[in-house]
Amino acid sequence: MLFVAENVSVAVRASSMAFYASCETILQQASRADELSIWRARASLLKVVEEEKLLNVSHEGGDVILKQQVELAVSALESCPEGEFVINLSNKR
Repeated sequence: MLFVAENVSVAVRASSMAFYASCETILQQASRADELSIWRARASLLKVVEEEKLLNVSHEGGDVILKQQVELAVSALESCPEGEFVINLSNKR
């Protein structure tokens, strides 16, 4: 029975990461008019991935997804004037 529970857990984690990847695709295609909202959404999604421990070293493609995120973040930070790119993840705006 433990084997079945582990398989279900792996399947749920993989489905969750597939959902995350779908969200990321949508964010990448979104209009750049509201760049800050896009980055808030992206950071919030990553926060859920971390809190729910969705990324597992055995998850195929997870490292590729996160590497793309790092590259996007570095590119965005490089293109911003110093001190202008801050994302507040708290509910206060």
